[in-house]
Amino acid sequence: ALAVLPFTFHKRHIRFTVKVDGRDLTAEMDTGATNTVMHAEAAQRLFDLKPDSPGNVPLNTQGMAAAYGRIFSSLDFEGVAVKNPHVVVIPQLMGSKDPNNSQRTGNLTKRFDDPDDQADMLIGMDILRKLRLYIAFGESRIYISEASAPPKLEGPPASAATASATQQ
Repeated sequence: ALAVLPFTFHKRHIRFTVKVDGRDLTAEMDTGATNTVMHAEAAQRLFDLKPDSPGNVPLNTQGMAAAYGRIFSSLDFEGVAVKNPHVVVIPQLMGSKDPNNSQRTGNLTKRFDDPDDQADMLIGMDILRKLRLYIAFGESRIYISEASAPPKLEGPPASAATASATQQ
């Protein structure tokens, strides 16, 4: 199967739409992230999930923000699906939502990291490594197919076959 997704650049990030368990979410590709992450606000808005919902696995036992893991049924890229993706759900604590990030009263400056238009989720390397991606920047399209194991070749390795042929 081959999926073709349109994408946009948003603050130097590739942004596109995916389906998680049949629901549309805005996603950004993040090759620097080990895990795929969904913001808790999106999880609650689209799936009515809270940290204590059945099926969630608490990930933070340090008394900080309530992050949890969740296994969804599928993550679909316009026909190329990853089954049972493990997703880390985190609360949005950037900018004005950070309880430790205060400003003076009356300050009208906008914080650089205010989450006014952030994606619902980040697709990390745990998912991306299962796919083959071709990003056509001129077309603003991503071509996606499933990654497959390399074919197993019968017979000796190529280096051994070459060595025996040159010895004869």
